[in-house]
Amino acid sequence: MLRGAAAWPDPAVDQAIESALEIGLTSIAWSSTMPCNAPIRGRFVVWHLHRNAIAMPKLMLVPLLLVGLSLPSFAAEQASIPKWLLGIWELTDDPDHSPTDWMEFRADGTFVNTLVDCRKVAGTFHLFRGDIYLAIEQNGKFLANGSRPNQEKTKLLYTSPRTRNTATYEKVASVECHGG
Repeated sequence: MLRGAAAWPDPAVDQAIESALEIGLTSIAWSSTMPCNAPIRGRFVVWHLHRNAIAMPKLMLVPLLLVGLSLPSFAAEQASIPKWLLGIWELTDDPDHSPTDWMEFRADGTFVNTLVDCRKVAGTFHLFRGDIYLAIEQNGKFLANGSRPNQEKTKLLYTSPRTRNTATYEKVASVECHGG
């Protein structure tokens, strides 16, 4: 028998959870540091973390849902993209000597990377704990990378995972590509 496998004594709470089940609540996804899946089995929620399973009374689901709803959500952070980030950022310093490029961050959560020859690559971005994460899908391949603003939010710093050198982007008024 799994730990916590006992019926909850409060019938009112049990009835509320049963009502939630009747309208289609069959699982909960919870993510703090790792994703996990929690199917509801009878009167218990079974949490699967790695290869272990933990059962707890469904009543524990109620406080977890309340805590989850009270935490700031990713969507709320995404909806409030800071004004300092919006606009065009130019590669101004790169110890790896990459050609100049420009990153344009837009209010809808998309960005366009313009290369020096005017080719463009588009993707999406999001902020998490102050860092900027980019997602690009090109030719059927997925690429992700991230940047961190300096304290004054006047520069974006990108550290190459290959060389460990840090490139710097600074805000500019326009793109100055040549070609295309």
